[in-house]
Amino acid sequence: MVDNGTVSERIYEIVLLISVICNLGENHKIVGGQFVRSQNICEYLISNMSESVNIVDISSCTRYQLFSGFLKSLASSRRIVIIPGPNLLRLVAWISVIGFARKFVIVAVGGWIPEVARDDKRVLDFLRKVNSVWVQTAGLQSSLKTAGVRANLLLNFKNGLVPIRPSRHDSPRLKVVFFSRVSEQKGIFEAIEAVSHLAELCDLDIYGPLHECSLDLQNIKNVRYLGVLSSDEIQLRLSSYDLLLFPTYYPGEGFPGVLIDAFFSGITVIASNWKFNIKH
Repeated sequence: MVDNGTVSERIYEIVLLISVICNLGENHKIVGGQFVRSQNICEYLISNMSESVNIVDISSCTRYQLFSGFLKSLASSRRIVIIPGPNLLRLVAWISVIGFARKFVIVAVGGWIPEVARDDKRVLDFLRKVNSVWVQTAGLQSSLKTAGVRANLLLNFKNGLVPIRPSRHDSPRLKVVFFSRVSEQKGIFEAIEAVSHLAELCDLDIYGPLHECSLDLQNIKNVRYLGVLSSDEIQLRLSSYDLLLFPTYYPGEGFPGVLIDAFFSGITVIASNWKFNIKH
């Protein structure tokens, strides 16, 4: 279970006068782990820091605006918080050969940073020079420390979540939900196959954006695709199910936000033994 009480202490350790460079998903229109974590951290900083917070949203700016915002951040900020994907991390590592690495704080989304650092010496050199790198699991922290990086632990979190009891239903059938990016690597086809073999016992509802896959459910009567949930719908909707399936084998998995949603919604999770899932 995520202890949101420790999040305040961790984030206060990170920042003084700050800029945040991140991807907010086209003004919150896109959903996904990176965008949600970026949104949560930005909202927290704006709400709780007395210092001014400058946000550079790479999803809504041109390359010139990004470069200009980056240079302004270097000039005006004591700390620059980067919430990167792999491409942004490589770009910042390349730009930062001019210096200033100690200004940077890297907040990781997912579990991909050790692999990128292993394959790109410039990224590894940059990570060794920055103020700190904050990752989602103890395993990631240990891996980066072994490589000489100042790695700290900042568990995934979501603002404003309060645990609720799952709602009861009268159906004798098990209500199962898949809530994630709907893609092959997130295990959607494994989830569908498993439930299709249990047609007499349970039903599966699928929520999430379709990502490089299509679903043919015409001949599977106990599986439905129900689209994308808005952030204010997630907890109440999940609480109406008995079980969440999360058979992911996505290479960049860290501390998936869907597990936080499920825990706070009071429902059981069956997940693949993949990456750091077993630690949660």
